[in-house]
Amino acid sequence: MKYYLVLLLILSTSFIVNCGKEKEKITVIRGTVLDEKSMAPISGAGASAVLYSKGIPTELFYQMTDNQGQFNAELGEDEFLSGLEVRKEGYLPALGFSTIQTKINDYEYDYKYLLTPLDGALRIVYSNNQLDEKSIYLQTQTQSLLNTYSILPFTIPKPYPFLIGPMSTDSVQVTYPSNEMVYVYWDILPFSKVMEAAHRDSFFLAQGDTAVYRVML
Repeated sequence: MKYYLVLLLILSTSFIVNCGKEKEKITVIRGTVLDEKSMAPISGAGASAVLYSKGIPTELFYQMTDNQGQFNAELGEDEFLSGLEVRKEGYLPALGFSTIQTKINDYEYDYKYLLTPLDGALRIVYSNNQLDEKSIYLQTQTQSLLNTYSILPFTIPKPYPFLIGPMSTDSVQVTYPSNEMVYVYWDILPFSKVMEAAHRDSFFLAQGDTAVYRVML
């Protein structure tokens, strides 16, 4: 009888302790990645961020989007994500939480990321018709690139020196979002600001087009 009373006391105490414990609240973040122009879901995009727990960075969060272009993260009460980026080859990256967001409740959030496709190309042909070696300093910009803090491969976000041999021609090709204005700045002297460049041109880059810009020395 004494044994059963002790067992009953233990079970009652355990029940009271468990009832007194509040269940940890989980915050669910769901992300959907779409092509900005076609609005089709993008599979295989990588979503990455630094996971913080109690204000301390603990690990790297990384997840690939599924066939519906979706990823999700479940965060504990003292956890949050910082520096979220969504990247996919052939698109401008999305940095930070999206501007299209829906709050389902205090613990559920839906985010949409619209990635801009890099579906236009600019081929810059530079020629040196002189008998000595020359350098040109070249920079290109578009509005989409100005709106992102990421430096992408195959773009020229800062004045870059190209060396051209005597009586020779060379070229470089860069990829950009289409249906935008492209700005080209170049000079034979170094420049730190685009307005300092001796030559400044702009033109519209159509979707799927490869435009050609020529520099002659």
